[in-house]
Amino acid sequence: MYKARKIESMETLHGADCIGRYYTWPTCQDNPDGYGCLCGPGFYWNTRLCISTSVNSRFELNGDHNDRHTLKNGYAKLVGKTFPDLIHLTITMWVRVPNSTTDGTLLSYSTRNYSNLIQITAGRTVKFSLHGETRDTGLMLQHGFWVHLAFTWSAIDGSWFVYENGAKISLPYMDTVGKRKPILRGGDMILGQSYLGQNGHVQYDSPFIGDLSHVNIWKQVLSEDEIRKVYSDCTFTHCGTAVQWTEFRFGTHGNIHLRWPSEIVDQTCFTDVWAAETCDDHCSYVIGAQCNEEIVENIRWSRTPAGHNVSVPCPGRVDDSGNATAFAYRYCNITNDNKGVWGEPQIDECLSQKQLSLKTEIAELLGLPSFDEDRMFHLGNALLNHTTYTSYTNPIDIAAEIDSLNLLIKAQGINLRDVVWKSDMLHSFARTLELYPSFEKTIEFTKLICGIVNDLVATKNDAGWRGVQPPGAEGEVLIASVEKFTSLVAKTLIYHVKHKHIGSEEATVSALYDNIAVKVRVFLRDRFMGFAFPDHTDTFALEMSDDIGTLALTKEAITELNETIPNLFAIASVRFSNMARLLPNHNITIKSKRDNVNSVVYSLNVYFENDRNLSSTNLSSPVKLYLPYTDDFNISNPDCVMLRHREGTRQWRWSSGRGDCYVIRNDSSYATCGCYRLGTYAVTTDMFNVDWDRGEHPPHLMTTPSYVGCAMSTVLCLGSAVMLIYLRTSSPSAAIHKNFGFSISLCQLIFMVGVTQTSNKTVCHVFAVLFHYFFLTTFSWMMNEAFNLYIKITYAAHSHGPVSESGSIWRYYILGWVVPGALVGALVGSHGDSYYAADMCWIRWDLVWFFIGPVIAIQAVSILVLIFTAKEYHESSYTKNEKANKILVNHTKAVWTQVVLLTVVWTFAFLSLKMRGPILKYLYALLNFLQGSFFLVFYFLLNEEMPDKKIKSLSRSRFAKIQRE
Repeated sequence: MYKARKIESMETLHGADCIGRYYTWPTCQDNPDGYGCLCGPGFYWNTRLCISTSVNSRFELNGDHNDRHTLKNGYAKLVGKTFPDLIHLTITMWVRVPNSTTDGTLLSYSTRNYSNLIQITAGRTVKFSLHGETRDTGLMLQHGFWVHLAFTWSAIDGSWFVYENGAKISLPYMDTVGKRKPILRGGDMILGQSYLGQNGHVQYDSPFIGDLSHVNIWKQVLSEDEIRKVYSDCTFTHCGTAVQWTEFRFGTHGNIHLRWPSEIVDQTCFTDVWAAETCDDHCSYVIGAQCNEEIVENIRWSRTPAGHNVSVPCPGRVDDSGNATAFAYRYCNITNDNKGVWGEPQIDECLSQKQLSLKTEIAELLGLPSFDEDRMFHLGNALLNHTTYTSYTNPIDIAAEIDSLNLLIKAQGINLRDVVWKSDMLHSFARTLELYPSFEKTIEFTKLICGIVNDLVATKNDAGWRGVQPPGAEGEVLIASVEKFTSLVAKTLIYHVKHKHIGSEEATVSALYDNIAVKVRVFLRDRFMGFAFPDHTDTFALEMSDDIGTLALTKEAITELNETIPNLFAIASVRFSNMARLLPNHNITIKSKRDNVNSVVYSLNVYFENDRNLSSTNLSSPVKLYLPYTDDFNISNPDCVMLRHREGTRQWRWSSGRGDCYVIRNDSSYATCGCYRLGTYAVTTDMFNVDWDRGEHPPHLMTTPSYVGCAMSTVLCLGSAVMLIYLRTSSPSAAIHKNFGFSISLCQLIFMVGVTQTSNKTVCHVFAVLFHYFFLTTFSWMMNEAFNLYIKITYAAHSHGPVSESGSIWRYYILGWVVPGALVGALVGSHGDSYYAADMCWIRWDLVWFFIGPVIAIQAVSILVLIFTAKEYHESSYTKNEKANKILVNHTKAVWTQVVLLTVVWTFAFLSLKMRGPILKYLYALLNFLQGSFFLVFYFLLNEEMPDKKIKSLSRSRFAKIQRE
């Protein structure tokens, strides 16, 4: 199978001669990140021009070798074009033969006077015929694989050559073919069969069974280098000057199929990056070169034509009207190869005068003929004071301070010196330079740098960090700066131990601040027993270890290194307490939902005397880290990661996996990590968990609408019952109404007050039992209303006078108060503490059928009674007087409204306990109000014992009482 190769330019062979309907130039689209090439439907950019997807196709020829003279065997004939006169010839094609040893014709050309003037066959070997002279190339094609064949011939000297996969093959013998015999025009060019034409009768012979693709014929002899390029071109933009591949598809006959893609290329021909670069080159030539949009110095520089200057308002530099007061400038240069390249940005206007002056003075330290230590520390302290007393709201200010910090570190590094001795080739006898810096100055410099870093990452500067572009970029630069600084301190300490200014046990420098902690310590390899940060000597950190985590490097990680390393080395460790919010995968204002940096950040490096470090070395024993989560609420998918950045760029990423870091243990509040490489570590998590178990939290039971609804129902029902007592109603119906009203009122009141009393277990249990009891009594008294209505209608059916009531009231009291009490008592006694819910003063939810089951039974009985009542009423209504009918109708309406409303009210009440949201609670309140209102209307205002004169008498007596008062 053909393998894709890198595309090489060959303007003489491709593009210009290709048929326009299959090859075209793109429309250039100007995008912020470069030009784009739009080719239209069915076309794609192939790094040179737009090409139809159907060009990369093949002929699939099927047939039967045993039936050699039938038109069922497929072939393709060149139609619509006259084959030209040729004195030079090159034929290239891709061939795939099946497991067959029978000769088949790949290509043939015949004129009126000569059959098969040109013929190429493939069988056991490939054969080439011209002017009746046949040559066996000796080339055997591998079955089932694509092979590129090329044939060249010249009539001048009769020379001919054969190429396989771009390489010239050695022929069995070298002679000439068709010398001084040009190929005449006007014949038939056929793929897949030979042509036999005699006496006007046309026959086809020797069919080829297999696949043919990209057959091209040139009028010239291509060189070996050109043929190799045709073979190597996976974009298929080389078109024959005599006949092109796409011209054969219009003359297909018989059992032949056109398939695409051709399957010649078995992998991606070119990368997206290469396609973008070649498109940009093409459009830059057509339209003009431009510099792409990019973010540098926290400023977004828009796409700009080469040769132009662009100005951009400085972030945060605006007046009260919102107008920019300062600008940054940048020039887009043009290169010799017609590309746009940005120059250095000019951002001096974006900085305050003090900032710019301080940065300039620190930069001048690098150019001094002799190092001025006092001057460096003076400027360093000035920078420290500036970061301490300034709150940065502009990302450019933060970037400028980091640049100044880097200049300080660079100045210190340039002037770092080891002791140098004079020598007379036999003895070393005098120092020429002293070791710099001293141990004391190293400690002072460490505190200075850590103080600046601590101030820069403080939360007071979040407004400035928030504007960093791209987010996290300056945080990564700051970490890299601290790494350079710790490398410098490590090298200084190694020099001091080497010259015995201090012992290895004393060679430790550390600094602790709110936002950063640094520790650098020197070790002897043969005495190294491991390293931890913090350890028992870091008393400042032990009190906080549960919050800040720990880092440990084992003895084996150093002693088992396969390479030879010096005995003297230093370990530098850094902890950034709140750096996570400023780093990649984390935006200050909007929390990332996936791969969010969710721990403190640790850094660990090992440095040797010979300037070597282990940053690229895989350790035999991993670095182990204990990293508590910054936020452990509803998180998932913890991943131990390392910060990696491409050298010389501002591109970084968090990497994980067994080769870098992996999770040893994951707990709800921390992760334990193992890392086989040295660097900067953290833990990332997804800030959500689809499988999160919220646990048992108290539900949101009652809201203001719930309380209002319960109160309205209680007041209306209780008021109706009290008024019936006050007006001295004495009938059994009135007694049932009063008990029904009291039951509803007590049930609502207990539910409203008691369901949330979970703070006291005993009180909660009492309310749960009382609510269950009064809930059942409410529906029991409603059933009593139905029984009473049935009795009244049955009595009225046999009486022609006014409706009266008979029977004792005691049975209603038993059904209404005693039976529910016995049922609730039995349930509570049989279940004990398992009867109660844990999150509210109610029955346990898995026992809810003890609550609902009896009500369903009561409601079923009530509805059946009401159905029989309706039947009895319709059968006997003509026997009653008008007043009796009116009373019975009102009573029937009253019972039916309560049956429906009480059922709906308590359904919404229970749903609102388990489902959050205000809608259910508002509906519950509205239905409660309706239930109480209908109770007042039907059982008090329309009660048959409430004549107008009683109400009027009541009104007059109250009015008189008010007048007396």
